Amino acid sequence: MTEAFPAAPLPVDAEQLVEQLVEQVRAAATAFLVACVDDPSPAQTPTQQAFLRLLAGRGSAADGDAMGVPVAGSRLVVVRHREAAVVAAAAATLSRDRDLLVAVHDDAAVGLARNVPRRAGEDKGLRTAARVATLVARQHPGVRVGISSQLAAPDDLPAARRDATDAADLADGPGPAGESWRCVDDLWAELVVARLRQAVAGCLTSAHPLTRLAAYDRGHDGALASTVATWLQRQGDTIRTAEQLSLHPNTLRYRLRRAQEVSGLDLTDPAQTLVAQLLLEPRGNA
Repeated sequence: MTEAFPAAPLPVDAEQLVEQLVEQVRAAATAFLVACVDDPSPAQTPTQQAFLRLLAGRGSAADGDAMGVPVAGSRLVVVRHREAAVVAAAAATLSRDRDLLVAVHDDAAVGLARNVPRRAGEDKGLRTAARVATLVARQHPGVRVGISSQLAAPDDLPAARRDATDAADLADGPGPAGESWRCVDDLWAELVVARLRQAVAGCLTSAHPLTRLAAYDRGHDGALASTVATWLQRQGDTIRTAEQLSLHPNTLRYRLRRAQEVSGLDLTDPAQTLVAQLLLEPRGNA
């Protein structure tokens, strides 16, 4: 009869061990991302290496040929997350689909959804992209997924990657049909506005009416800036803006006059209203 001995205690706390393993996975994933972007591993296929160079804008005509698939009509799927380990896991999920060519670029998983239609006029690239985008969003909660417009040639890949990346960054909620991803086709204007906002912010003078308007709101616990923004969003429609803000139209008119008085903003000047519309954030209620 064998004598039973009590199990020896673990040398480290189990929770601590899990944390160490997680950190190791994150470190390995981060190293993987850096290697993919800066120096594609020889272990990757020539097709993947060509794909990475084209995504980075460093590709050649030979890289386009090396991809081995027609790019015309295809779409890019970009998956974003702040954790490198999640990005690597998402890339692994995408790689299981035979209709995708997958790589990791600039801290994002990128898949080329090939357009090989069965019928004339069919957008197989979008259908594939939507299918895998839905799958990866379901399997990896917290990721943001963007889909590019159709590509015409390999030279379109860098711009399409940027577009899909920006679309992913705007995917902070369900799309118009409840989808868990966002397509550039549906929000191209939002992307342009978001980029313009970033550009305009760096072009502002050191002192201008919008800073004075913001300072007034801070000092008086006011909402003049958001009132102006909502009115501009409604294209100067006083009645609809008043309804949205639950205000009497005369109260709205007073707030608009007051906003101009305290800031010097001229709401009849097209250039000033354009800048204000780009930089001021509307609000549902005031």
